[in-house]
This record gives sequence, C-alpha cells and structure tokens, in this order.
Amino acid sequence: MTYRSVITEIMFSVFNDQIENPNFSAELVEKVSSMPSYQQNLDMVLRLLSDRLRASVALVDSEDQLISSQQWPQTNSLNWKRILNNIGRQNQPDGMHVYTHGLGKSNQTLVLCKEHGELTHTTQKQAVETIRISLNLWGKVGSSNNEMAALLDAIIQNEPQKITQLANKNHIKIQSLSMLLIVSNLENIDNLNNAEADIVRITRALANIAICEIYHDEILILPVNRPSTLQEWHDWQAAISQYSDQKQLKITTTRFNDLHGDGNIREAYLNNHQYLPVAQIIFPRRTIFSGQDLLFSKSCQELIDHGGGLINSQLGLIGQLSTDMIKTLLVFLLDARGNIEEAAKLLFIHRNTAKYRLKKLNNYFGFKVGLMPDSSLIYQASAIYRIINGDPV
Repeated sequence: MTYRSVITEIMFSVFNDQIENPNFSAELVEKVSSMPSYQQNLDMVLRLLSDRLRASVALVDSEDQLISSQQWPQTNSLNWKRILNNIGRQNQPDGMHVYTHGLGKSNQTLVLCKEHGELTHTTQKQAVETIRISLNLWGKVGSSNNEMAALLDAIIQNEPQKITQLANKNHIKIQSLSMLLIVSNLENIDNLNNAEADIVRITRALANIAICEIYHDEILILPVNRPSTLQEWHDWQAAISQYSDQKQLKITTTRFNDLHGDGNIREAYLNNHQYLPVAQIIFPRRTIFSGQDLLFSKSCQELIDHGGGLINSQLGLIGQLSTDMIKTLLVFLLDARGNIEEAAKLLFIHRNTAKYRLKKLNNYFGFKVGLMPDSSLIYQASAIYRIINGDPV
C-alpha cells in the first residue's frame, strides 16, 4: 500500500480519536497552575473549561444553590435558576442538553449546558476530572461562604453576572465605591485573620467600610465614602504603618482614588499586583504608596522593556558620575523628595556637604536638580537607574 492511499484515512481516524478521547484535564489544570496566584481558582478553571467545551458550566452546592458559573459565550445570559429547577425534566430550552455530575465528598455538582450539539461521555468524564483536581487544589477560592469575599473575588475575576447578583443581594452599589486601599506584604504574618481584625479596627475609626476582605495574602478595603481631605488619607495609611512598626512587620499600603466601578477596582488590583514590587525598588524607604506611584513605576518598567532615546541619554549622564554623586542624586530625588536636610540625614553627611554635591549636580546637568519640569526626565532616569543597578555601594 502506498502512503497516498492510506494517509487520508489515517488522518480522519486521528481526528475522530481526538474528538472521542479529549484528554484535556491535565492540560487545563497545568495552564491555571502557571497563572499568577490571584487567577489560580475555580472560577478560572470553569472559564477555561467553558471555552474548551463551548458550553456553559456551573458548580452548585448540596442545596442546588449556585456557587460559581461561566457562560459560553461569555456574553450569554442563562437563567441558571430555571435550568437547575428543570434538571431531570423535559422542559429545558429547545436544543439545550444539560448534564449533571456529582463530585463526591465535596457534595457539589457540576452542571454542563450545551446549547448546540451534545457532549460525549468521554468529554464529560474529562470535565469532571478537571473539576475534581481543581477542588483539591483551589477549592477554597471562589466558593467561600462569605458573600463579601465572593463579591470581591467576582470583581477581580471580572464576572459581571456574579457581581450583579451578590451586590444586589447585599445592597451594595458598586459604582459608588470610588476608593480602594490595598494592604500588602502580609505573607509572613503568622495569624492573618488577627491582622485583618486589627486593621479593620484601625480603619473603622477613620472610614466607613463597605468591603474588607483577605484576598491572596492581601487585605482589600473598599470604604463607603472617600476621606474628605488628603490628611485623612494620610492618617489612615499612617495608622496602619504605625501598627506595622509596633508588630515589627513590613506592611505596605496602596491607595487608589476615583475608581467608580468594578472594572476600575479590578484594574487597580492588577496594577498593584504587578507594579508594587517595582515601586518598592524605586522607593525602598517607603511603605505608603498611591495609584500614581504605581503608574510611574509602570512607565519606568515599560521604558526598560522597550527603551527610549531621551531616557537612555539621561541614564548615560548618570552613569558617568562618581559613586557618591549618583547616591546623592538618587536619595535627593527619590527618597528625600527634594529636601536637602532629609537627603543629608539619609546619606549620613553634613548638610553643607549635601548642598555642595547638589550644586555640582546642577552645574553638571545644566538645571536646578529637583525643580520641575526641568527635572522630570532625570527623575525618571534616576528611578530606572535604581531598578536596573540598585544604589551604588
């Protein structure tokens, strides 16, 4: 037999075998495991599973209450209550095939809804295996009995239907929540729940809380009303910093203003997750940050990744300075915020020595260092220099 006479039949058999034996369970679990920690949860597994099956999927508890769901396509709007009530009956919507599978000890049930076509037994079996493995790995995430934690998780995971359901049930207007305070660097705290209780106590003295929950080793606080003055913001973050010092911790706080909506809250959380480590390199002596600090850190990281002529020129100028002059420049701009006395204190030098060095830096760059907008490029170049090289020893 020639190759040509059999290849078509062989390829057709391989294609059919892939359809009848879709071994995707390990693949989906591995894909979620490689994601950032805040995406390693059942909601993400359900989303990937829904895309793979081209079907809507849901997890329900022993009382047939919806725990989590994903629609396919995502813009679809299913009446899950009606679907769950009609399981085992013949009055499901026309063309919809509904499959249910118990998940054993968890007392939960996986529901698969295929609107066009059917799911093979093997495909269903793989779906069940995917969820069982995921329950063992991430069962506590996205299935909390705490509705505020579930609402926060739905906001971060971008699940509009779940957000609306939980927000309405708890009488919360998401669009009215314009502020977010994220308390980070809590990984090494022995009892995170006690720390949360302490921070809630501190916060309640300064703000009216709508949501305050632990989310992946961070505490996210959404107040009902924003502090009326900048001083109130400072007092709030300073009180948490004081608590951190008393407990000998290294807690950081990041504040975000004027969010107004779940999409902005989610974006703020993601920016904090990605760029707070960069901000901590740029400003190593600080524990209080703002959303603008993160945007600045983001712009610095993007310039490092993609380069830029003007910044590269400024970096070259900094690189030609002596070690003492580079250290003085970085501390004066980034740590002391343009204050000579504070810079001298941080550098352990006399004030006159600091003034002499700054005069030399002014002459070197051709403008008064620290004066804006002249110093805007050198300020960002200093931050980038610190990210790449750290402080000179």
